[in-house]
Amino acid sequence: MRKVLLTSTALVALGVSAASAADISISGNSTFNYKSISDSNVYSGAADGNSMSIGGELYVTSTATSDSGMTYTTSIDAANGDEAVLTVSADFGKVSIKQDNGGDGDAAAMSGDVAADETTSISSVSFDGDEAVAGGMVSYASPSISGANIYAGYSDGGANNSDATTSFGIKYATEAAGASVTLGYAASSADDGYDATSYGVKVSANGLAVTLAANGKEDADESYEGTSIGLTYTVSDAMAIQVHSKNAEDSKNSNYDYSESAISATYTIASGLTSAITYTNFEYNDGTDAVKDNSGSATNIELKVAF
Repeated sequence: MRKVLLTSTALVALGVSAASAADISISGNSTFNYKSISDSNVYSGAADGNSMSIGGELYVTSTATSDSGMTYTTSIDAANGDEAVLTVSADFGKVSIKQDNGGDGDAAAMSGDVAADETTSISSVSFDGDEAVAGGMVSYASPSISGANIYAGYSDGGANNSDATTSFGIKYATEAAGASVTLGYAASSADDGYDATSYGVKVSANGLAVTLAANGKEDADESYEGTSIGLTYTVSDAMAIQVHSKNAEDSKNSNYDYSESAISATYTIASGLTSAITYTNFEYNDGTDAVKDNSGSATNIELKVAF
């Protein structure tokens, strides 16, 4: 009996020691959306274009720091098990492994798509001119070097194919004439898929942030080029206004064209409780199938609780 008690005590002590070595946290959110769409193709006639949805995320995260100053973190979305994350960071930078290929390889890519919840993925609409640089399953982010950060990412297509994707980017931030200026460039290349590039600049001063971006992706059949401009104005600690305009063309299909403008307002009702409303106007020409051509508008109302 004494041996059992001693063994139990040792196990409890080990458990306490292991638990104290890492900080365990739980975070997540629940988001409700009401969307109303009016267009010239799908949501007309018998279809009213109105829908409601609710979704959520629940993250369990463990963070620990070694005696040498190295910090390592593991995280998993309990509501979606394919989003496991492992990171190790120290003076050398940060190495990440993300199961959903959402690493830091695209961290320098930029987009002027700033509205709270624009609605480009509706009905038959497809916007192919936005930021498309691959993040990578394994990625590296350097520490700041005189204002510059370097990023790289890599993903392997798997044992049954030879498709691998590599990405690279650099971001530079500085202060000029009382404004914060950020420049970004990123690119990725897939052995059996799209090559993507991203260029952008963001200038922030006195509560107003302006982003200009040019993005592209190309394979043997398509070559999309998109430009976007976004403005975000912080009205107060609780409220912000976002406006953006973007368009895209396909240099290998002169008939393809997409344009969109959107305006949104976000408001913090209380700590952890936010709301947003977004109005989007769009026009889309597929170029290959007139049935898919579409134009219209959409309104989205969002309520989010985060913890």
